[in-house]
Amino acid sequence: MLLLATQMKIDKQGFTLLETLIATAVVAVLAAIAIPSYNYYINRTEVSEGFRLMDAQRANIDKIQKNKSCTLVDGVADTYKGKYGILTVSGTYTPSTGLSCPSGCNAVYTLNTNGLSKDIAGKVVAAQILNNGKLSKTVSATTVPDKYLPTEFKTISAAAGDVCSKITDDPLVPTDGSLPTGTEDGGEEPTPPTPPTPDPGDKDDNEPDGVDETLTPPTGKPDIVIDPDKKPDGGVCENKYAVDGDETVISIGNSGYYRQESAYYIRDSISLYNTFVKSAGRKPKYGEKIKFVTTCSVAFVSKSQSVPSMFVGNWPSSVQISLVNFGAILGRGGDAQDVVMFNNAWSYRPKTGTGSAPGDALYNYSVATLNITNHGVIAGGGSAGAEAISGNRGGSTRAGGGAPYGVGGKSYLENGDRWFPSRYGVKDGGDASFSGGGGAGVYHDIYSGRGGAWGEVGTRANNNTFVHPAGHVYTGNVLITNTGSGYTKGN
Repeated sequence: MLLLATQMKIDKQGFTLLETLIATAVVAVLAAIAIPSYNYYINRTEVSEGFRLMDAQRANIDKIQKNKSCTLVDGVADTYKGKYGILTVSGTYTPSTGLSCPSGCNAVYTLNTNGLSKDIAGKVVAAQILNNGKLSKTVSATTVPDKYLPTEFKTISAAAGDVCSKITDDPLVPTDGSLPTGTEDGGEEPTPPTPPTPDPGDKDDNEPDGVDETLTPPTGKPDIVIDPDKKPDGGVCENKYAVDGDETVISIGNSGYYRQESAYYIRDSISLYNTFVKSAGRKPKYGEKIKFVTTCSVAFVSKSQSVPSMFVGNWPSSVQISLVNFGAILGRGGDAQDVVMFNNAWSYRPKTGTGSAPGDALYNYSVATLNITNHGVIAGGGSAGAEAISGNRGGSTRAGGGAPYGVGGKSYLENGDRWFPSRYGVKDGGDASFSGGGGAGVYHDIYSGRGGAWGEVGTRANNNTFVHPAGHVYTGNVLITNTGSGYTKGN
């Protein structure tokens, strides 16, 4: 019995020293293999972000050649912020005859110095963008180790020498004086396509029903689209814009408006990303080019100063987004401060939505730049005027609200009821209209400020100089080009 107990006690003992050493050795060998492999995978994944950002620029090569500029604004570098680093695109476009020649445009991706491993933190991936849209490694400037770079990127070389020495307006035109086959004096003309079968109801018997023979046939250049649009007052305007063949176009009209003015149907704040998903029935594709068009009959005015009238949304960095604006994008006008009679003296009345700063027109928190061609108006909200307040019952006036739709200051009794109109020389401020600031209360030499129009600051009172600044035209990554009668106003 004693022997059995002793044997059971021995069986309950742990691993022997030899077993522990073997297990430790196995774990060490596995860690020596796994940890470097894991670190390599993580580093390569973080470096690859730079190439995802560069892909959008590679897709832009046709636009680069057409505009003869590497950047959105000639001579000003473009920056694109990612999670692990920042891409900078710069350079001077240099047309040449060779497709594998440098375009003169450079892309440099600099990794963050914090939060990354020491192998890649602060390192750089530098590339030349070639005329064929591929990337060629700039060896002297790239400091990221080769093992983290894609194989193709390390092997593609830019052409040099005579093949790149001749400059022409079109890098695809031969330099030997010959013309491409299939053009005038350059070979046999191609067989023209078979015309469509005429519709019996078509007047000229040349085209299918519904085809206007006066329309210019496709030329390979961007199509010009003209969409007539009718305003509430009956006026008709044309929304005329160019569309590339590979662009997805989303037209935003007056559907769902909450208010009507003579020149505009007023819509609440809108998200471009959500609008695309709802209209297209899908999420954007990798590298897709998307153009939004706001028609001339619609104005976007948020119902709240704290909400911009147009959100761009969170777009992938590879997607190119643009907006052609024919209407109005306006931040909400600021509300003037209310006051209350308390213990026979006026004091400011804390109340949600009063005494507020005006709203902003546009907000883009996405890494993708929103390029806007503006034919209409984009403006921050006008700020309310300054309040003239006195410490006694008489001679106190309220300020006007800022446009659009800012509420003028009002006077209240202590119990919450409105103050008796015009009693003791107390004058309330006026509410703003769609385009004009609200009027100021005036009593003899005591006057408050008038509300500002779109993008303008309200005026000061006789005894109060504080006014909010006007709302922002935009915040974030936005580039606006005004054309024709288009303009912006505000901060």
